[in-house]
Formats: sequence, structure tokens, C-alpha cells
Amino acid sequence: MKIALFTIPLVLTVALFGSDVSLAADLRLYTANKQLQQRRVSLVRNTDEAGCHNLITRRKIYRVAQIGFKSCTLYAKKHCEVGTEIGVSWKNKKPPINEFTPGARWYLPGNRGANMASWKCEEDS
Repeated sequence: MKIALFTIPLVLTVALFGSDVSLAADLRLYTANKQLQQRRVSLVRNTDEAGCHNLITRRKIYRVAQIGFKSCTLYAKKHCEVGTEIGVSWKNKKPPINEFTPGARWYLPGNRGANMASWKCEEDS
């Protein structure tokens, strides 16, 4: 009995060239049910654009993730009304802050989140 083994070389090349490659900016919002199972909120416009944006209606948001922006701030009222900022906490372990940097584990206060109406993100320069 003869057994023939063949090897096929497979080469994967991934190249990142310093600052020439940047992540596409995006803000992702998540809700949570009573069992704290998370679901991404869909049909939210302008999450990839800097500036102030409103949700169509206020939503109870549990967690937020942002990539590609310098920083973002969440607001309880529309039009990014000053004084209505919602503090977020990294991994639910650090003290809340209003302006948060890129990361996927920013949690809003409350058992299942907080009501949010708008957000503002600044472009990464």
C-alpha cells in the first residue's frame, strides 16, 4: 500500500503600514434584556460620522462601543443638550466619565442601562 502526502503551501499576508491604515469610525449601541443578553441596536443612522446626532426616539442603552473616533459623549436629551451628558464606565469597574475614547466595553449606568437620545463624536486627527 502506498500513501502519497501532498503539501500545498498557504501564505497569508497581512500588512499594516503605520498611520496609512485607519479603522473605519463607528459607534455601536447595545440594549440588554432582563437576563442581560445584549443585542445591537439596528437602523441607527450616522453612527460613522462625527458631530451631534439624534436617535429617532429615546432608547434605553446598556453598552456602547466606539472605534475610529477621538472621543464620544452620550446625552439624555436630543441635540446634545449641555448638562444632559450620560457618564459611562469602562467594564463597569471604573468611575463614570462623560467623554469616552475607543473601546467596546463602555457601560451606561443603571441595572439595564440608561435612556439616551443623542450622541456627539469627535474625529480622530
